[in-house]
Amino acid sequence: MSKIADLRLRPCVVAELAKLGFVTPADLDHLSNAEILRMPGVSGKDWRALAAAMGRDPCSGASAKS
Repeated sequence: MSKIADLRLRPCVVAELAKLGFVTPADLDHLSNAEILRMPGVSGKDWRALAAAMGRDPCSGASAKS
């Protein structure tokens, strides 16, 4: 299992997640997509990396633009 520190995230995001007690992407499984995106410092690029590591679709719940 990979660690959050091994993902290509910005250092401030890794530090924030570590401060909140999250070590692996599996630790975030109980949180919804919106809750993760509301964490301080988590941007779209960081979210896409976390979603890929957790096996989630990073665009789930978003409306499709035509």
